[in-house]
Amino acid sequence: MLFSVDLMALLNELMATTLTLVTKPFFLGKWTIFFCLKITFVVIYTWIELVNATVSFHLNMIRGSMLWIAAIISLPVQVLTALQREKLVMQIAEVHKVARLELSSSGLFKDLILDLLRLVLKLKLYDSTSYFVSDVEVK
Repeated sequence: MLFSVDLMALLNELMATTLTLVTKPFFLGKWTIFFCLKITFVVIYTWIELVNATVSFHLNMIRGSMLWIAAIISLPVQVLTALQREKLVMQIAEVHKVARLELSSSGLFKDLILDLLRLVLKLKLYDSTSYFVSDVEVK
């Protein structure tokens, strides 16, 4: 005999080839399904992130617009309040100047100034760290 054939080896090789041919389509099917699932999850995740970014962007725009509108609306009130306080400070400075001229020789000047400072502190126009009341100790 020219060829020595091992029947068991051929049978083993036939079984392996058959098993490979039978299971290969299942492997390819499983791989295809998982590939499609991965693509689907990536697309879903991307859309969710896109929707979140869009909503967040619009909410930030609305919040910023509301802040600007509130600031613009409250600006005249702040200006009027500042003008009113400045007018009151000027009146107090004028009273201080008149009192200083009239009462510069008497001890009533200090009492008058302290009374004015107490009035200012009661009105809470300036706090205790302001330059207006920092030099005088109020009892």
